[in-house]
Amino acid sequence: MHVAPKTEGAGGKGTTADPATIQPGKSTREEIEHSWNWCEVPAHLEGLFLCGVKRSTWREVQSIMFIPLDVSRDWEQQSLFVEFNPSGIVSKTYFVSDVRFMRTFVEWMNRNPQPPLDLSQPIELVSSGIDLYRRSYGVWHGVNFPGTVRLRPDELVLEPKQDSGSTIQLTRDHFGKLNLSNRFQVSLLVNGLPTRYSHLEIALKEADKITFLRYLQQVQPMTFPSTRQKGGQFDALTSAVLLQTLRRRGR
Repeated sequence: MHVAPKTEGAGGKGTTADPATIQPGKSTREEIEHSWNWCEVPAHLEGLFLCGVKRSTWREVQSIMFIPLDVSRDWEQQSLFVEFNPSGIVSKTYFVSDVRFMRTFVEWMNRNPQPPLDLSQPIELVSSGIDLYRRSYGVWHGVNFPGTVRLRPDELVLEPKQDSGSTIQLTRDHFGKLNLSNRFQVSLLVNGLPTRYSHLEIALKEADKITFLRYLQQVQPMTFPSTRQKGGQFDALTSAVLLQTLRRRGR
C-alpha cells in the first residue's frame, strides 16, 4: 500500500532526510551542496545537482483475520534531481527511479547545454563489465570483460584488464542509437564492425555514466534517440554539438 514518502538519511538505515528543506526560489546551490554532500553524485554539471538516495513510498502489510501483524517499508534506490536557475537558486526538485534515470537525464541534457568535455587528453573510465555482442537465432555471440573505457575525440577505446583480451577501437561512425531502457548499463547499438557485433553495453558508476553520455552527445549527437522537440526543432545543445561535429569533419 502507498504511504507517505520517506528518504533515508546520511546515517543509513533508521535515519531520514527531509527533501522539503530544499526550497525552490530560495535555497542556493551552495546550501544544497553543503547539506546534501553525503549523497552527491560528483557529475559537476551546470544547473543540476544529483544525489543518490534510498526512498520509500510503499509498505507491505501482513495480516491474519484483518488484524495487521507486520508492517515493513519497501526501499528503492532513486536519484534526487535539483535544478537551478542561472543565478544558482533552486528552480525545481524531483525524484527519479533507477528505471527512468537514463531517459530523464538525457531529456535534461537536451534542455540544458553543458560546456564540452576537454578531450585534449583521453578521459579514462573504469568498467566492471564491458559487453560487445550480437544475437543470432537467439544465441549470444561476443566478448565480455572488465576494463578501461578511453574517450577520445575520434574514437572509443575498450581496453581489457591485463591478459583478458585485446584492445577494441570504435570510431564515431560505429556508434548507433543509445538505448535508454537499460537501467544498469550504458547501452547502444554499434554498426559496421568486422565481427558483426551489434550491441555495446558498459557497466559504469553513476558519475561515469553521465560523463559517457556527455561524450556521446558531444562527438556523435545522432546516437541520442530523442534529439527533437515539439515542432521538429533541434534542441539548443544538440544543434550546437552537431554543428561542431560537421565543422570538424569539414562538411
